[in-house]
Amino acid sequence: MYGIAKHNQGFVWACSEPGMGTSIKIYLPCVHDQPVAVESPDKIAGAAQRGTETVLLVEDEEPLRRATGQFLRLRGYTVLEARDGIDALPVS
Repeated sequence: MYGIAKHNQGFVWACSEPGMGTSIKIYLPCVHDQPVAVESPDKIAGAAQRGTETVLLVEDEEPLRRATGQFLRLRGYTVLEARDGIDALPVS
């Protein structure tokens, strides 16, 4: 996930406390209503900037989950969505 976040000008934040668990947050830039087409002068470089992997996206806030899923799909990823960890178990 770190590579995906960095590749898309985002970042990963992790916090862990004994007895409290671990929280990992991934921040990505906002998705606009209309995707903006960016032409790359080098077709090979353009192809290298697209993802081909499948990502399991777990987020309990539906609007954020939809926006993040759309953002990743626009960049070529296959996105499996779940609203929480329990919902994610049968998806993965």
